[in-house]
Formats: sequence, structure tokens, C-alpha cells
Amino acid sequence: MRKPPIWTPRRWLLGLSLVSTAVAQTPAATAEIAPDRWNRGTPRGTVAGFVSAVDRADFPRAAQFLETAAVGEALEELATHLAFVIDHGGVKRVSDLPEGSRQEGLPPNIERLATVTGLDGPVQLELVRVTRDGAAVWIFSADTLRDVPRAYEYLSAASINRKLPAFLIRSMWLSVPLWKYLALLAGAAGAFSLARALRPQVRSALQRWSPDYPAPGTDLQIDRIVTPLTLLLWLILTVGVAVLSDLPYRARQTWYSIVSKVAVAIFAWLLLAAVARGATIYSRHAQRTGRPHVTALIRTAQRIVQALCLFFAILFVLKLAGFDVSTMLAGLGVGALAVTFGAQKLLENVFGGVSVVLDQSIRVGDECQIAGRQGRVMDIGIRSTRFRTDERTVLTVPNGQLAGMILDNLTMRDMFLFRHNLGIGMEPGGGRLEELLAAIARLLASDPQVDSFRRRVRLTRLEAQSVEILVSAYLRAADMNEFLSMQEALLLKIVRILDAHGAVLSAPVRNIAIAEGSSGDTGDTASPPPLPRSGT
Repeated sequence: MRKPPIWTPRRWLLGLSLVSTAVAQTPAATAEIAPDRWNRGTPRGTVAGFVSAVDRADFPRAAQFLETAAVGEALEELATHLAFVIDHGGVKRVSDLPEGSRQEGLPPNIERLATVTGLDGPVQLELVRVTRDGAAVWIFSADTLRDVPRAYEYLSAASINRKLPAFLIRSMWLSVPLWKYLALLAGAAGAFSLARALRPQVRSALQRWSPDYPAPGTDLQIDRIVTPLTLLLWLILTVGVAVLSDLPYRARQTWYSIVSKVAVAIFAWLLLAAVARGATIYSRHAQRTGRPHVTALIRTAQRIVQALCLFFAILFVLKLAGFDVSTMLAGLGVGALAVTFGAQKLLENVFGGVSVVLDQSIRVGDECQIAGRQGRVMDIGIRSTRFRTDERTVLTVPNGQLAGMILDNLTMRDMFLFRHNLGIGMEPGGGRLEELLAAIARLLASDPQVDSFRRRVRLTRLEAQSVEILVSAYLRAADMNEFLSMQEALLLKIVRILDAHGAVLSAPVRNIAIAEGSSGDTGDTASPPPLPRSGT
């Protein structure tokens, strides 16, 4: 049995999401054309730059993001408290636009990040857009810095870090305490156990909702849907655990960046499996309702829809990674024109396949005569159609050529032609010949599978020592095997009729004449002109 490919489309998509996440975390991928050396041209750049500077204890750099004149220990304390408030104050989405998000009710030069609870009331975390060194940049406003101590005192008093041992609150990667990593690990394991426990119920529900269950192959297709559904459920539960863990700002941004890309990949995986399942259900419904020709069109549509799902999923992952998708789409549009001119033959085959399916000239399973060969249609694909010939070989014909060929669809015939010219060796005189014709005619009339309106038994030729009788009829048979069986039975009965009337089968007699004066060469000469054929 052929082994499945190691790299399937869903694995490529999952790999791309993880690689793009890793690339997006590097400064080269995330850095924009900064209006100044500190990358303060956007609100997100300001918040990320400030938090990163505090994590590295680079307070002179952190001061570049603050509208304050504080220096020394006062600056360190202010920057540290502000970073704590950002990490624990619910700052989530920050605008990537140079002009900010233009929030309703606020001046255009103010960007509100979050409203944090303080000791004496709410504290607004806000950025203000100012001009520094001739460039418009975003920095934390003086009003926000004035209220930071109130917010810090309230949040730090409510923090669980005060109640845990020192080794558990030790900051690790992305300034996340050890206890939060342990909580995330335990929550992810619990979420996985819960999602795995729900897997049989999800599978059972899909089986009940499947109109073609338990058809062959249905369990495999259902499993291909259950797997991404289980992973998606696990991811949602894990996100809930991360939200409850109250991760610091940088950890939240990194976490959401990874989760969003993986979620797109899993959702695309689910869509691919669901499209394949839907196509199978509709194909089986078409076969049950007497429309097997639709199955080829369904397979073509399935491949197109799956390709589009994969394409847009990759675009979405790249957009989440920070790449300019609009520029890529514009380039693809120009490239598509070039590909169109270079792939005329491929497009011809694609549209030829659609034409063949819509015209219903052939269908999967039909027996056809094509290009002097006979075969059964195996598959009508996007580019070509495959036939299984009588020699058990596979004949592949491009759809563009197939649409212009003369096809003889043997499966679509409603009756089979039974036609034989019988050379009879008997004397033409007397009534025995008429009795013979009448006996064969009665034989055809007595068979219920012989069409009554198109049966013929006619004397068509008289020779010196033989006659020729045409026996023609149409037999109602389901397939070639049944026709051959019926034809054999009729021929045996005709042979018995010939024996009963003293007639034997013989070949037409040829007269051989030697021309006078010849050197002995001989040749066949035409037999005496036969009587005109009777109407058939």
C-alpha cells in the first residue's frame, strides 16, 4: 500500500504559521520605517519599545518614551511602576497605524490604551503624539505618568505575587513569573485532557448528522474532521487559561501572535476536511438520485474550493506575521496575467473538462469508444480524463482534445443491435425457403426482449447454389454481457431452425474464370449480378 505523504497541505500550513511567527518576533520582520531612532512612530512601537527597555533595565532609553523630566532613581521607579501597570492593567490591542486608532471622544493626538483601576478611581493609560527632532512620535502622557503611582499601588496590593515564595515569582522569559508558566502548563494539559475526553462525543454527533453513514470511507473522513475540531477546542481552552493567568504585555503579544496563526492553520485544516466530507455526501446523493455525471464536477469544485481555502489561509497567516499582503496580491495579479498567457493549454483542458461534465457526453463508469479504442471512464479530472481500456491499460486524454473528439458512448444505448447475414446452402425453389423465413420471424416475435417494431427477416441475395438472409433486430439488454447471452441463445435457436428445414450455412460461391490468351494468371471475377436487395 502506498505510504501517505509526509508533508500534507495542512502540515505545510501549520509549519508556515510557526515559521512566520518566529520571523515576526525578529526585529527585522517587525520593524517598520521608523520616524525616529526609537521606533515611536506608532502606538504599538512606543509600548513595545518602552516595555523592552524596562525589561533590560535600560532606563535612559525608557525615558525617551515618557513625557517627563524625571531622572535617576525617580525615573527608574516611575518606569518600573508604569511597566507593571501595563503588564497587569489589561492593555491588549494597540494600534499599528502612525495616526493611531482615532478613538471617538478623544483628540486625534491622544491614544487611550486602557482604563486601569487605581486607589482613588480609574487611571487612564494614554499616549500623546508630539514632535521630537522634527518627527511626530507617540509617548506616554504626563497625566498618565502622574496617576501611575495610584494604579501601581492598587494592582501590586492585589497581586498574588505577594503571597508566593520567592522562587515562584522569579521572572523568566518575557518577564513571566515561574508560577505562571507552571499554571499555563497545567492548564494546557487539563485542556488537552478535556478536549480528548470530548472527542468520542464529537465523533458520535458527526456520525448521527451524516446522511451516508456508515458508507465505506465515512469513518476516515469523520476522523479527519474530528482531529482539527479537537485541536481547536484545546486551543480555545488554552487561550482561556492564558487570559486568566494575566500574562505580562510582551508575553501576551507573543502568545496571541502564535495562537492567531496556529488557529488560522487549524481552521483551514478543518475547512479542507469539511469540504472533502461535503463533496462526498453530495456525490453519493447524486449517485442515489440517478445523476452520477455530477460526481466529476463535484470533485473538480472540491479541488478548487480547497485550493482557495489554502491560498487565503496562507495570505492571512502572512498578514498576521506583518507582511504587506496587498503588495503581494498586486504582484500576484500581474503574475496571473503572465501565467494565463503561458498556461493556455492548461486552461483549455480545464474548461474542456467543465464542458464535458456539463454536456454529460460521458460520465464516470461509462463504456466509450474513443480514438479507435474502447474503455471505461475512470475519472474526469481538471486537466485530463482517464479510461480503463479492454487491455487493462489506462488511457489518458487531455480534456481540451476530448471536448473536440467524436465520442461513442456505448453505455447510453437503450438497445443492442442483433444483425447477421446468413449464407444458406439450399435450393431457391419450392416453399422451404418461405417456411424458413417465416420460422425465423416467429422466433423473433416470440422473444419478449426483441423490439417488435424493428425486427426484420429478409431474403437479400440469390446465388447459384446459396441464398443470403438478413436477420436484424434490437435486443433489450442491460449490458454487453446480457446481450451476448441473449444473442447466443437466438443464434442457437436459428441453427436448430436451419437444421429442421434442411438448410446449412455456407459461404457465397465465387466463379473463377480464365481469360482467353492469358498466360495462366487467374483472378476472381464478379459473380452473376444478384437480385436487388429487398427493402429493410
